[in-house]
Parts: sequence; C-alpha cells; structure tokens
Amino acid sequence: ANILAPGGCVWRLDADGRNPALVACGFRNEFDAAFSLNGELFTFDSDMEGDEGLPWYRPVRVNHCPPGADFVWRTGSANTPAYYIDSRPAIYDVGRGSPVGLEFYEHTAFPPKYQGAYLMADWSLGIIYAAHLKPDGASYKLDLEKFCTGAPMNVTDIGVAPDGSVYFTMGGRHTQGGVYRIVYDGGGKKEADKTTPERLLSWPQPQAAWSRAALDKRIADQKIDLSKELFPVIGNAARPAAERIKAMMLLQMHGRPLDVNSLVQLILDRDPQVRAQAVYLIGVNNDRDAQPALAAALKDDDPFVRRRAC
Repeated sequence: ANILAPGGCVWRLDADGRNPALVACGFRNEFDAAFSLNGELFTFDSDMEGDEGLPWYRPVRVNHCPPGADFVWRTGSANTPAYYIDSRPAIYDVGRGSPVGLEFYEHTAFPPKYQGAYLMADWSLGIIYAAHLKPDGASYKLDLEKFCTGAPMNVTDIGVAPDGSVYFTMGGRHTQGGVYRIVYDGGGKKEADKTTPERLLSWPQPQAAWSRAALDKRIADQKIDLSKELFPVIGNAARPAAERIKAMMLLQMHGRPLDVNSLVQLILDRDPQVRAQAVYLIGVNNDRDAQPALAAALKDDDPFVRRRAC
C-alpha cells in the first residue's frame, strides 16, 4: 500500500556485496530473474490482484530488463500504461497468476525446441511455462507454451540438473512441499564422437555453478587450450551466431576473455548478434581503448547493437 517509486528493483553488486547499482526498476513484485547466455536479463512480474477489472490493472507479464529500464509500476490508480514513453513495456502479457522461479534451459538433453527456452514457474495456477524468445528490434518477442501443468501444482522454484532433467520444488503457505523432476526419454548424443570444440559448444548450463566448476576441472585435467579451440569458432562467419556467442561467453567466464583488438574486429562482423556480443563484452571488460569503436556502433544498422553500444 502506498509504495512510492521506484517500486520493485533489480540491483547489481560486486562479489563482496559492495558498490550497489540500480539496474532496472518499476516492477510490481518480480520474484526471480534470469540471464540468457548472451547476457540479457529477464524477469516475470506479478499483477496486483486487487486491481483486476480496473482500467489501470497490469496482468502478469514477461519483462526484458536492459540496464536503465523503468517499468513505472505505481500503487493503485497511479499506475502507468505501457504506452507511456518513459515506461518500458512488457514483451508478453500472460494474464492472472503468481510468478515464482525462473531458469534458462541451456542443455542438450531435451529436444532442440527447448534448448535456450526461458522456463517460468507460476505458483497459483500450477504452470511451468516455456517461453521461446525471438529477437525483435532492440528487444525480444516470444511464443509461450505450457510446458508442465498440475492441479494443484504449487511450484516455487526451478533448476536444470547436470543430466538435463528439470527439477522443481513445490510448497508454500502451509501446503505440502516436495521436489519433482521432468525427464526427457529421447536418448542423447555420445560425447566421445565429438571434437573438442564441439564438446565445448555442447557444454550444458554454462552459467550454472556446477557446470563452471566441472568445465574448469576438465580444462585443467585435459590441458585444454580454450582460446585455441574456440577462437576459430568465433571467427568463422559460417557458424551459427548462437555457437559463436557461446564460445565468446565460455572464454569470458573461464578467465580467457577475447582481447580488445579481437572484440573491435568483431564489431565489424556481418552478423548483428555477434556484433552486439562484442559490444557487450567490451563494456563488461571496461576496455576504454575501444571507445571509438563503441561510438561507431551507435550508428550500426541493427537496433540491438545500437542499444548495447549506448
């Protein structure tokens, strides 16, 4: 009641919990947040159930949260419509519900359709959604499907296991708790048949702590030169953009980031998703020598690249 701006917020802090920075704000009640592999942040925001049927009601919505986004939620009739120029609109209005845990599925155990899917859990309706994101200008649009449903299925959080199965917890508000899993019984590819770069590119859930630790161990045990194996993938314009971006992020996450000259060269790549990723990594690495290249990227033909250059 009577909550003032900025409402629900996403904050960024360093590993010591210091230097807080406000990333995005103006949410009703974003229970969780998740990053896609290319570094984009997404949430699943709640509605205000008491406002249903009123002109200022906002449904449960999927939000893409670039730095600086303000969704301008306010209490009651002070709420703002999505068409206000200072309000970031949702990328999808879901309807009624109670958003909870989120996770990106970055494993190969499920069929290709679900590889990269944004999994979103709803507590009150008993639904796990699979959102299939598609680039749309400087943001995204999506196709939404009900991945798993139950009546009741008071799901609270969700995660992906090393074997590719999806685990979710249930409970809350004095209801029976539990842990369940969803397994795809469709076989899989043999890792032994792959070259080292292909094994790296199919490495599951690369942002998860267990995955990063396992890959660090393999790199050390097998003396893998990560840069040598992945740099040819990044520079190969015939490769799909998703593979090139994953190679760039694997190098970044495992302490072998691309040097500034390589990133500046990638800003000139013909694929806009690769150009955007090079811009993003220049910003993450704070490569001030690349400022002229970033300034040039402000005039890129692609709006996603321009937004990241900003």
